[in-house]
Amino acid sequence: MLHALLLAAALVAAASPLDARRAALLDAMASDHGGMSCSPAELRAAAADATIQSVGRVDGDDVLVAHLNGGCLCGAHNCPVYTLRLTAGKPRILMTTFGYGLTMHADTPLPRIVVLSHDSALISNEETYAYRGGRYVDVENARVRSDTGARKPDVAVRFAPGASSAKLHGNASRDWGDEYTFDAEKGQLLLIDAVASRAKVGLILFSAKGGLSDIPAGKPVTLPVTGSYRLRVQTDAEQTVPYAFVLAIAAQPAPVPDAPLMRWAQSLPELRCVPVAFGVWAGLHTDKDTSGVPTTLVGGEKFARSGITVAAKMTLVAGVARGDGDRYYLARVPSAGATVMEWGGVGGEDDLVAVIASAPAPPRAVVTLPSAPHTKSGLGLGSTRSAVEAALGPARSKTACGFDVVHYSQSEPRASVAELWFFYRGGAVTAITYASGV
Repeated sequence: MLHALLLAAALVAAASPLDARRAALLDAMASDHGGMSCSPAELRAAAADATIQSVGRVDGDDVLVAHLNGGCLCGAHNCPVYTLRLTAGKPRILMTTFGYGLTMHADTPLPRIVVLSHDSALISNEETYAYRGGRYVDVENARVRSDTGARKPDVAVRFAPGASSAKLHGNASRDWGDEYTFDAEKGQLLLIDAVASRAKVGLILFSAKGGLSDIPAGKPVTLPVTGSYRLRVQTDAEQTVPYAFVLAIAAQPAPVPDAPLMRWAQSLPELRCVPVAFGVWAGLHTDKDTSGVPTTLVGGEKFARSGITVAAKMTLVAGVARGDGDRYYLARVPSAGATVMEWGGVGGEDDLVAVIASAPAPPRAVVTLPSAPHTKSGLGLGSTRSAVEAALGPARSKTACGFDVVHYSQSEPRASVAELWFFYRGGAVTAITYASGV
């Protein structure tokens, strides 16, 4: 019944032309994919029915804030909020969020926008946006109780000069805890220690990408991404209880194989001449390519068919077996006189596999594999250059240490990176490296 009423309203709205402000809002929703579950008629009806307020002007352009409603747009009582600058041609989106109410407060050069969003029957989230650097940015967050009007701002964690830890304290009760915010880099360690409270305190971490996890006290946790984090302190105690703890951020030492093994790896001609192709195995912790090998871009689907996977178990020579730290693996393939090298980065988001023929035995025993890994399209050691180019396309090469080296890189999607390096000798592949990451 509700859907039928919405559809009927959408058909009526579709028959009426939209004014410039509502047409700009409709354009913004379409370009932002903010109404992916809505039909075009429903989106048009939402634009026609939106509450629109003028915010002011910037360099002659009108700035407006629009609060939408509609069954296909909203969730948990919260509906989209857009702030738009009506530039010539297409509107420019200055801010998007979700909420059930908004107010504006005086500020320069444009007012601040305060958005309330539903969290629970008792608690609303309050986000304050200010115009900075050509857009609206989130400058303050708080939670507000509906029964008493009490307000708890989020607390930004500040470390003293030269320190990497801070003593934090507050008060919490059921559904009324505290939230702390801090910035950190991927791979750093978060440690919550010295927790003191007469009631049990829970710690929940919200990552920069939106994931959440319980944080155990006294145990370091590897942070998965670079960005802003929120740490929520909560308790089931009915009455307010004080608490205190220490929050520390530290760099995680990157594990590497022992010195003799690294000297062996870096003595291999392929690594010595084109170290960027082997990344951290060559002692490099940068993506900067100074090899001078031309790069050939390959479409995503075609490239995906040429990734290397290692199905057999390899020897862990450094790092940890879990996915929360760097891992270096090594294996030999006696039947092919080859060595297989693998590396996996923190969180499992980055990896590298290299297969090298005619490499001398490493300085310590490692597992042996029955056959050398190859790409999903069947390319491997001994493949001809013509076979490689039939799969991935022609590529220019550079001669280094007696090898003709070719570098293919994934052209899309831009959210991830993937690369293939082929080393040819006498027109046949003698080494392959496949690397991917986000």
